[in-house]
Amino acid sequence: MTELESRLHRAESILAIKALAHRYSNMCDRGFDPDGITALFVDDGVWDGGPVVGRFEGREAIRAFLTGLAQVVTWSGHFVVNDEFDVTGDTAAGLWRCIAVVNNPGVEPPIDNWYFQDYHFECVLVGGAWKFHSIRTDLRKTTGYVPDIAGHSPVIR
Repeated sequence: MTELESRLHRAESILAIKALAHRYSNMCDRGFDPDGITALFVDDGVWDGGPVVGRFEGREAIRAFLTGLAQVVTWSGHFVVNDEFDVTGDTAAGLWRCIAVVNNPGVEPPIDNWYFQDYHFECVLVGGAWKFHSIRTDLRKTTGYVPDIAGHSPVIR
């Protein structure tokens, strides 16, 4: 690969990975579309929400998690900012920051929370398309209630 081809691959990859992150966020905001979001991952993909939310390995586990999440969170608005990428050939890693407004009906009265979190990701190029190998969320701050999604006790932060 020439230097120009390498630079073009990197630039196109960054744009495609940004689009992947935006698709993910938009699907979250459309009811946490379990099939749509799961399709953004490789077969052995991992979604890791840490000790409060849980870790889900493989498409079926991710789909089951998202199906449950859609029953707990009635709506959300994710805003992706400050992304960083490192592309090496057919793999990439980095993070994007997410500011999200999430309706959590698990308390009375239902409340809307602001979340500030980092999404650390690894991607691979599969058949010409970028897919997530892993996403790990790092909840940095919330205005309040974190819903009981993975069988854990809700957390107030």
